[in-house]
Amino acid sequence: MEAKTREKRSQTEEQGQTVVESQKVSVAYQRGSSAERGVREALSCVAETMPAALSLKTIARILKGEVRSDWLSYIARTESWGTFLPTPLEQVETFLKELVRIGFLKEKRGLHLTEEGQRFLSQDAISLPPLPTVRLVERRHRRLLWKLLLLRGQLSAGRRRSELLADDLILRILKKRPITLEDLAALPGVTPKLVEKAGYQIIALVREVKRSL
Repeated sequence: MEAKTREKRSQTEEQGQTVVESQKVSVAYQRGSSAERGVREALSCVAETMPAALSLKTIARILKGEVRSDWLSYIARTESWGTFLPTPLEQVETFLKELVRIGFLKEKRGLHLTEEGQRFLSQDAISLPPLPTVRLVERRHRRLLWKLLLLRGQLSAGRRRSELLADDLILRILKKRPITLEDLAALPGVTPKLVEKAGYQIIALVREVKRSL
């Protein structure tokens, strides 16, 4: 009798633990949260750049909005380019590594989408384990974002990044949408050199996107 009682108590505790763990996963993220959107953007980027099988670090840099001449064909394939701009590169890499750890991605001569990752993209699933925090550019800003990233690539003159258009400044331009040189010059981080070298280009891009809305 005592043995049966212990067995029943053990089963009850295990069931309770399973319920608690299930609840942790199911309530971890709401639909449309940055974590869920981050997973979808990252997985989509890997899927859309196939069959190139780019490395984890390259995918992270594409998600961060970096541009190189030998990446242009990959960048053209994915709408996730630059989505992770507000997130530090190290955190983007950590996020991708977590997607490898939970089985959505695998590393084998490049980064690949697994069946589990494909299932997540194809279904309206939101159950996820805890993931690192990421910040994303809102979808409504994508078109202007891509234009500014391409402009930054032109200004970089062979360097990986342009000091004139830092990440924070691009995010401010996306938020404020300056349409005059005065508006642009008033933004924190805008230097006289940037206004002189690319001011008219920036406000022209902003106006072009505004007209298309």
